[in-house]
Amino acid sequence: MRFLTLYRSLSIVLIAVYSKFIQIRASRSLLLITFYTIFLFQTEITAKTYEEFRLKAAYIYNFTKYVTWPEKAYTNKSNEFIVGVVGKDSYGLELDDALINKVVNEMPIVVKRLSLEEDLSKCQILIIGSTDKALCREIIDQLSNSHVLTVSDYHSFSKIGGMIQFGFKYNKLKYIVNLSEAKKVDLKFSSKILRIADKVIN
Repeated sequence: MRFLTLYRSLSIVLIAVYSKFIQIRASRSLLLITFYTIFLFQTEITAKTYEEFRLKAAYIYNFTKYVTWPEKAYTNKSNEFIVGVVGKDSYGLELDDALINKVVNEMPIVVKRLSLEEDLSKCQILIIGSTDKALCREIIDQLSNSHVLTVSDYHSFSKIGGMIQFGFKYNKLKYIVNLSEAKKVDLKFSSKILRIADKVIN
């Protein structure tokens, strides 16, 4: 009788241990699956982000070729074509890679990361890395009499006086051109830029 009782007790313990073992294995498997899913998701996001800013950088380079600046726009003494970035720099090295060794009107294109305290009017193109409406408007107002092509991802950028607004439409990168604002500071856009724009504001 004692042997039977002991056998039952031992069986219960073994079943409990085995169940715990199965639970641990299942938890580990679930953890691995979760980790793998997160890894793939993050990799996909990184790849999409890389592609997005690579395309935007390519557009920026095309703007240097198909937008004409007046002579008085080149006020910097270093004889450089300056593409400035102010605020959050989402482009990273994609911008540098797209513009390295490129030239506009015999001037080397130089990428500069700037602070709000610096003279932003020395740029020919200024990328504003901010989604803050007040800050974007402040920079636009600051450059109202300067021959600077302003570019941003801010969703209402073209409505508050910005010249190039990047965005997505049907999962494709598009841009809006505020031609009216560009004309005020004597910037001329080639039809090649206007033809593929999602919208042109006159």
